[in-house]
Amino acid sequence: MNQTSTKEKIIAMSLDLFNRSGVENITTRHIAKELGISQGNLHYHYPNKDKLLETLFSDMLTALKSAERIIEDKPLDPQQMLLSMTDNFKIMYSYRLFFQQNDVIWRRLPEIKEVMTLLFQTKQSEILALIELYKKEGKFREEISARQVEFLAEQFIFNIQSWLNVKDYNPDKVSFAYYAKLLFRLWLPYLHPTEMKTWEKLLD
Repeated sequence: MNQTSTKEKIIAMSLDLFNRSGVENITTRHIAKELGISQGNLHYHYPNKDKLLETLFSDMLTALKSAERIIEDKPLDPQQMLLSMTDNFKIMYSYRLFFQQNDVIWRRLPEIKEVMTLLFQTKQSEILALIELYKKEGKFREEISARQVEFLAEQFIFNIQSWLNVKDYNPDKVSFAYYAKLLFRLWLPYLHPTEMKTWEKLLD
């Protein structure tokens, strides 16, 4: 292996093993053995497990940022919104250790907890802004109160945080688009009838 590919393979194997077997159960020795390299070679690139976790977390944040399709100052396209959420779910599944093993990771790296908390707070603010823009464009029913908007945004974030656990109990529902559509179904009762027809067709 050359230097670049070695680092990439270490990260890919770490992600796979952490996801499948758990962060607490996997050591750098396990990762090196799976790759057929020495533990010293692995430590040359990543001195410890925490450095691997930090790198994986940074990679996840970069992937989530690059998957963002929704631009607030442009007309809202339901198809693009659905594709954006589907892409986000794919990334979350790839890096599911940070959502399903967060108690273990946060004990090791409290700074990741801080970033994750800020990430979801920011996402909730973005969802609120998105709903307000939808209201402004007349796509939500006029009688919806500010508290209902806040509640809808909270529900949205709760489902984003918990869908991975639901997926574990529904192994046949493997499509990420299925979960993205399920999430946006939260919007249906709040939409203007004309806009509801557009979304119902998209979510079928």
